[in-house]
Amino acid sequence: MKLSAGLCKTSPEAPKGNVFNIQRFSLHDGPGIRSVVFFQGCHMRCAWCCNPESWAQARGASTQSAITLDAVREEVARDMPYYLVSGGGVTLSGGEVMLQAPFARALLESLSAEGIHTAIETAGFAPWSVVKKVATACDLVLYDLKLADDVLHQTYTGVSNVIILRNLERLLELNIALQIRIPVIPGINDTPDEVNKMMGLISRLTANRPEFQGVCLLPYHPFGVHKYQQSGLTYPLFMHRKKSQEARLDRFTEAAKSLGITISTSGVIGA
Repeated sequence: MKLSAGLCKTSPEAPKGNVFNIQRFSLHDGPGIRSVVFFQGCHMRCAWCCNPESWAQARGASTQSAITLDAVREEVARDMPYYLVSGGGVTLSGGEVMLQAPFARALLESLSAEGIHTAIETAGFAPWSVVKKVATACDLVLYDLKLADDVLHQTYTGVSNVIILRNLERLLELNIALQIRIPVIPGINDTPDEVNKMMGLISRLTANRPEFQGVCLLPYHPFGVHKYQQSGLTYPLFMHRKKSQEARLDRFTEAAKSLGITISTSGVIGA
């Protein structure tokens, strides 16, 4: 990674993006110490979503959060020394990065030109041409896989997983470094049947794919329910789970072990 005396400026025609947060010193969104740029906009409505403030773009809201590429780059470049020491970098998350593909790709290319390791976190719910455009500009794809069963996927996220699974398969064929991330939600995707379906699916798709970097489990915790309360929204997961339930990570780890899949646990997810 190189430390530039001054970051080069982009042209006035460079795309702007809608970003609702830039989180520094993250340890759960890729290797090392990272800055995470949260893109606004998402077409999915996961019952456990931890960022309801990211939905606005998909609803056709105003662009009050528009920010220039230079502004984002200058903010995340402040932590270059930490990236160097830890092997970290910058992760684009959301919302859904793919909804702002031109800005995402331009930002990734700009950061890569400075020698900064880049990653994206995506649910893959977008046309393949868009997913490929963004994914091929980064060093690592963190691919969110919620559920294997399509009926359950539609029930709890609002969309089918057909496109998502097909895009995952195509990404694996491109030999891009990729890690699958599973939010483990009590009573929803940690049942024995769904765990076996998910891990069996992952095993089939990732067999003989050298760039596959295993599965990372994100255990659920109801942090941030206040976001819904403050926005006057009803937190949907309250309708589907008991307060006493805890995520059954052990079911995933046992299934992964039997299939020879590398698995890890990182951080928590919640509303």
